[in-house]
Amino acid sequence: MANHCYNEFMVKCSNSVEAQKVLATLNNMYSKDIVCIDDCMKQAGMRVPKNMDYRDYIRAEATQNNEDATVIYFTTKSAGSPRPNSWKHLIQRISPTAKVYFYAEEPGQGIFQTNNPDYFDKYYVNIFLDKEVEGVEEGTNLCSKEEVISILQKLLHTSNDDIEDLLTLAEKTDWGDNVVYIYPIDSFDFMDYDY
Repeated sequence: MANHCYNEFMVKCSNSVEAQKVLATLNNMYSKDIVCIDDCMKQAGMRVPKNMDYRDYIRAEATQNNEDATVIYFTTKSAGSPRPNSWKHLIQRISPTAKVYFYAEEPGQGIFQTNNPDYFDKYYVNIFLDKEVEGVEEGTNLCSKEEVISILQKLLHTSNDDIEDLLTLAEKTDWGDNVVYIYPIDSFDFMDYDY
């Protein structure tokens, strides 16, 4: 079975007219269930670089921010790994000055990447316990460094507050039937392509 990478995008256009063009293109892809970005680019008369991978599709209708009409949100799902460069290429063909931010997670491959400052210094935390531990919330969450330190101190029964030591200790711990996965979210820089 293929692993799937889930991606959240935020696009900041320079004006609401460009944002409407981006929104219309994305929602046209969604409404026609277009699986490949290159199909959309070809339909729009855009040149498609040969060195890009386009097996990616939009998971839900793109939306516009209610408070700022220049901001668009959309989510995608891709096979195995994130493809933010492909989406950035498409969006900047429509709106050349648009800034594209994303967060990608593919837990099966340990991929957690972003270029969005809102996610810097965050951790992907996935915890399911066979018995409750006070102050530790079960489920999947994005947590700050301080929250991860607190969680690991409670789970490991230690006062150590060094995040690297705690992550190493957690990795070496046999959790039995419990699930404890904690991954730092890596920062990502977009690749430059020659067109």
